[in-house]
Amino acid sequence: MPSYKKLKKAESQQLCDSRGIDSAGCKTKADLINAIEQHDLRNYALIDENDDGQTEGEDDLEGSGTDEERNGDDDRVDVHRLQHRG
Repeated sequence: MPSYKKLKKAESQQLCDSRGIDSAGCKTKADLINAIEQHDLRNYALIDENDDGQTEGEDDLEGSGTDEERNGDDDRVDVHRLQHRG
C-alpha cells in the first residue's frame, strides 16, 4: 500500500474527494490518511476476492489446436518466411 504520510492535509482532502471517500468526520491529516488507507484496504480485499488467479480468457486456450500444433509437428508452410527468402 502506498504511503500517504508525505501528502499535505489539503492534498489528502483532494485525494479523498477524487476517490469518493466520505471525509466529513475527518478533522486532522491523520484522520484523512486513515480514511484513505481504509478505503484502499476495502478495495484491495474486493479485488482479491474476485481474483481466481487466472488471466482473463486463459481457460479458453486450454486444449486449443490439434495434437500436431501443440507438439510442433504442424506441416503447414509459413508464407511470410518464404517471401523473405527471396
